[in-house]
Amino acid sequence: MRFVGCSAAYIDRKKLKLDNCHAIELPDAFHFKLKPKSVRRCREEIESNLPNVKRIIWTAWHVLTHPIGELPVDKKFKAKEGEDIRAFGYFKPSLENENAWRAIQSQVEQVGATDLLFKTPVSFSPSSSNINHIVQFMKNAAKQLPEVHFIWQPEGLWQREQCLELVDEMGISLAIDPLVDTKAALPTSDKYVYFKLLGRHGLRDRYSDDDLLELLDICDNFEHVTLVFKTAQPMKDVERFETLASLSF
Repeated sequence: MRFVGCSAAYIDRKKLKLDNCHAIELPDAFHFKLKPKSVRRCREEIESNLPNVKRIIWTAWHVLTHPIGELPVDKKFKAKEGEDIRAFGYFKPSLENENAWRAIQSQVEQVGATDLLFKTPVSFSPSSSNINHIVQFMKNAAKQLPEVHFIWQPEGLWQREQCLELVDEMGISLAIDPLVDTKAALPTSDKYVYFKLLGRHGLRDRYSDDDLLELLDICDNFEHVTLVFKTAQPMKDVERFETLASLSF
């Protein structure tokens, strides 16, 4: 089973009128703690404009994954009374992160997300403490949202093979661009696979038909794959990919 869609990072969701868009990645809550009405509006836009969407991928609020001060938006961040700003991020077992996680849970339930994406920064290195924190967090969090599939998108020094071993242990998926570092390992065919396409040479890049045909061949090796384009023209990439798939190359 294959679900193809795009990231809503650089597009106006009011212009999304794709019958063949089956997955949408929403970055709305990554930088800020959204109010309930904003989350509901996200859900209403999806229901209105994407009638056939099957995978709604919500992005976790960054204060759970990033230290406060690492992103420019943190200049406006205000901790509540009694909170220690140093206790946020890196999945640390702190009261501050527990509060952030409760807010994320509420958003996931309100928007009706099927998947939850956790993005970790370059500074989240593969140290023993960081590994222990993410493993323990994911195992506990999965019990609280059993119907939601978790996805991890690491940056920095992590090796693909190490990440695949960790996601297997945690029971989650790894966000991978299979057209970058094509010699790196891929998940086994029975896993739920999450491919995030960023462009051959960056977000402003455009995929050739040969690139998309190569991607089709890779996808055919997996039983369950969600494929999300985060490129300069993601909706056009979805249409081109589906057109090539329909021609049965």
